Amino acid sequence: MKNIATLFAFVCLLFVSQSAYAVNTTTAFDGETIESVATEDGSFLSAKATKKQARLEKRIAKMQKRAAAQDIDFSDDTQKWMWFWIFGWALAAVLPIVGLIIGGVGGVAIFSVLAGLLGLFGTVSLVIWLVKKFS
Repeated sequence: MKNIATLFAFVCLLFVSQSAYAVNTTTAFDGETIESVATEDGSFLSAKATKKQARLEKRIAKMQKRAAAQDIDFSDDTQKWMWFWIFGWALAAVLPIVGLIIGGVGGVAIFSVLAGLLGLFGTVSLVIWLVKKFS
């Protein structure tokens, strides 16, 4: 009978804790005051966790703003050469692997020549970008 009463009390506490929506509760713990805030799903977060969450959301918004500002812009002459450099070197790194997958050893030879030309183009673009950027 004692186990049934304990189980019933546990189920009641579980139901009450999930249906309660306390906006701001305070709990004493070893002389410290810990504030907790109810979230939309009924779980509780400490005030420290909510501050961390707010700070994380601000950082994410700032990073999204920076990413939106760094869209590829070919109308700016300096940025155009930077992107030619990045794409040239990226394709120079990827093309030999693609050649190996597609055409075996012969494919690697053809794609390696193309990769070398793209790497050269990327290097020339890097030099042009550096000259335009710092002159």
